[in-house]
Amino acid sequence: MKKGVVAFIAPETENILDNLRERMLRNSMDIIRLFSERIEISREIARVKSASGMDLRVRERELDIMRKMDLGDSVLNSILSSLFEFSIRSQESFRGIPANCTTPAEIALSGDRDGLLWVLGSLVSKPGIEFYATSRIPDAMALSVQHSGGHIVNAEGPTDSVKICLGTSGMDCWAELRDSNLLVIRNLESLSAPFKRYRIVTS
Repeated sequence: MKKGVVAFIAPETENILDNLRERMLRNSMDIIRLFSERIEISREIARVKSASGMDLRVRERELDIMRKMDLGDSVLNSILSSLFEFSIRSQESFRGIPANCTTPAEIALSGDRDGLLWVLGSLVSKPGIEFYATSRIPDAMALSVQHSGGHIVNAEGPTDSVKICLGTSGMDCWAELRDSNLLVIRNLESLSAPFKRYRIVTS
């Protein structure tokens, strides 16, 4: 649509959209309620597994669920896999990180710029993660974020969001991709947090 042109939407179209949006809102509320319930169930499972010394990941159980549900659709199966991982991460957050589990304070990668952007997006993105940006995120990173289940928000990031710098640098940048095609990521331990908000800053 050309700039300055106002679109006319027929009243019947608006009514259809309003009804669909209301249904979508109710659907979203149901999903959030079920996710909240799933978190509580996952924590109960973590308590039982911790007391029994059991592993959090049980592939046989996942395969049993997949056979029983018999979704027969690659998209739905990928959603189911995301649900498995969501439950496991909820259990991990309850159990906590083992005392002998350490992560490097900082890593640096060099290579093709688009490749580094894809790696960065894949590393930090997971379902539930928000990425705020007031300018266009490079396509390679945007595709990687979306592919991994992240959500891109076209707005200023909250003050407590983690800063990712593209083409600029600073000690307040959790990750920075420099013009020399060097990607530096600090404080890798923070990646274990189940939910996080990032703010993308470009030069």
